[in-house]
Amino acid sequence: MLDGLRGFAKSWPGKIMGAFLLVGVAGFGINNVITDLGSNTVARVGDQEITSREFLRAYQSQANNLANQIGRVPTVAEAEAMGLPTYVLMNISQGEAMNVLANQLGLGVSDDKLGQMLRTDPSFQGTLGNFDPSIFNQVLQASGWTEAEYFETRGNEAKREQLISALFADKTLPDVAQGLINDYAGTQRTIDYITLTDANIETPAAPTEEELTAYLTEHQAEYRTVETRRVQMLDLSLASLAATKTIEEDAIAAEYERIKATLTTPEKRTIEQVVLNAEQQAAFEAGLAAGKDFATLLTENGLTATSLGTLTQAQVTDTALATAAFGLEQGGVTLIDGVTGKRAVHVAAIEAAGQPTLEEAREQIVTSLSMAAARNDINDILDQIEELRAAFRPLTEIAERFGLDLYEADVTVGGNQLEMNSSSSRWLITPCRPSRWKPRLPTTCRTKPRTGSMVTSSGLCVTMRGCGSTSRRCSNCLLSTSASNNRAAFPPTVETTMGDDFSTRFAEQYEAGKSQIVWRRIVADLETPIGTYLKLAQERTHSFLLESVQDGTTRGRYSIIGLLPDLIVRVEDGTASVNRQAQLDPDAFEVMDDKPLDALRGLVAESQIVVPEGLPPQSAGIYGYLGYEMVRYMEVLPNGNPDDLKTPEAVLMRPSLLAIFDTVKDELYLTAPVYVKAGVSARQALEAAEARIDDAIARLGRALPATPALP
Repeated sequence: MLDGLRGFAKSWPGKIMGAFLLVGVAGFGINNVITDLGSNTVARVGDQEITSREFLRAYQSQANNLANQIGRVPTVAEAEAMGLPTYVLMNISQGEAMNVLANQLGLGVSDDKLGQMLRTDPSFQGTLGNFDPSIFNQVLQASGWTEAEYFETRGNEAKREQLISALFADKTLPDVAQGLINDYAGTQRTIDYITLTDANIETPAAPTEEELTAYLTEHQAEYRTVETRRVQMLDLSLASLAATKTIEEDAIAAEYERIKATLTTPEKRTIEQVVLNAEQQAAFEAGLAAGKDFATLLTENGLTATSLGTLTQAQVTDTALATAAFGLEQGGVTLIDGVTGKRAVHVAAIEAAGQPTLEEAREQIVTSLSMAAARNDINDILDQIEELRAAFRPLTEIAERFGLDLYEADVTVGGNQLEMNSSSSRWLITPCRPSRWKPRLPTTCRTKPRTGSMVTSSGLCVTMRGCGSTSRRCSNCLLSTSASNNRAAFPPTVETTMGDDFSTRFAEQYEAGKSQIVWRRIVADLETPIGTYLKLAQERTHSFLLESVQDGTTRGRYSIIGLLPDLIVRVEDGTASVNRQAQLDPDAFEVMDDKPLDALRGLVAESQIVVPEGLPPQSAGIYGYLGYEMVRYMEVLPNGNPDDLKTPEAVLMRPSLLAIFDTVKDELYLTAPVYVKAGVSARQALEAAEARIDDAIARLGRALPATPALP
């Protein structure tokens, strides 16, 4: 068929058709660029779609080519002014139009031809000029290509080359065009230039004292030193606390006996492989049929195998290779598909799966027991540390008492040094309690020099000597400024508290085993639900914002923000689990003995609380979702659909802090539900609840966190 096309292309009718074809290809399908826009489709040419991924890859390639010419990457505005997006889209559209025509003519390329194109591509060749699979994978990863995309693109290129060679066979470039191209490529120019250095310039006279003084006066801000303070940091995390634990030998041995049935060392295999061409493949197949071993086959074919090492099946990233290797006997050989042909896979040795000894499992057991002990003790230690800090005991004494690490750092008002130092660790310590807000608007901090406290964005509690003015991290500054946008943020007006005798009434109810709500009412004329959520939930996990809407068009009365859950219940694969350390360890879930619905009923019964008169009904409770799959615990239904999302069937959390907007009264309620817990006194529970509300009020007094600009 291609020979017939070549013959027809040499005739005058063929030449006229080729000219029309060029015009048609150049404009084919471009009118659909706008009308066919979709979520992932930039344009459609015939039945071929141009995806955003293809367009972006081609656009970046052209932008890089342009950067090589002008010495820098063009901006988006410059690229649009040069018509780069249109140029890229036209090129891709022309190629897709030719692909449509090639498909209609039944053109194609064989796998052998694609393999030959791959082996001869200089981009994938090693130092010896041979195809290197590792280089191939590296180049594809760096370019953002998959193997399927690469071979599809090369196949389309081959089809277009066949089409062009058939339609324009024996066509020569006009002499005028050849001359222009030769002149452009062969023209040389001689450029004369000189290089100026410091030696070519006369050294200026040294400035006088008056000139230096005048320059310093004009540029004083450039030479102003930044205030720096030395702070102390106490690391209290599960890992740091576990490091202080000493596990007895008897406990280690007992734990080993308890869990040794679940401890196994996976099977490992020493794997070798070699890439074969067609001739070597035939020789290997014949040799294996004749009963020859792997070493003999390598010697006969002059090959050297590549050892992949001794690996478990999970460590082998190639699925086909892992399946083949772990399906062989020791010394076995099999042939599997590779990128450019067949591969011979050989298992040289097998290390059988087994059970580790006590010494081999010691480190794992010690770590597990230490973390369990730390998880049990961390709340008590938190309370003890807070008591010592309230008594103005220095952190050096506290760190020595509990065997914890103490760090020091020089920080500026922005606190960036603390965030950088704590990036590799999660700092878990109770937030410092800010002072009560009062309705006044000073422009500087009015606190006297004292031992203050601050909390970094990573939750790191720091004891600081002294207090500077207008510090955005000082808990006593009533006018706070944001380092990111430099906008002033005024503290909210706390309009209502709970009464002077509330602490006495709270203690009586708490000792009687009754859960209660600590709350404040705030005038919400300067706050919005979205802004409040951004301030309160910043750098915190497990939070939500619920908006109420009636009939899909009218906003309801309440907007609810919840965060800092003291427990989370999760239902997954028919099993309910609970995390009662959610603020300290988000992964500390323990399986519950009850069935899912019984577990949820128990959670509701445990969370019963009386809402004081005048507070919104949502001031305390359990929030979350029950997925559709929960209905299967209520009635028998077919379950034929696959679970592709792997989402828990239900997740419910009990917030220890809520912010509730009442749009009718234009008021904001901050509520801190307090549930009776063993080992926690009424005073400790009340102080912790007040600290949560105080911290929320302090956050409301800050400027909104900076948000990235929309593209």
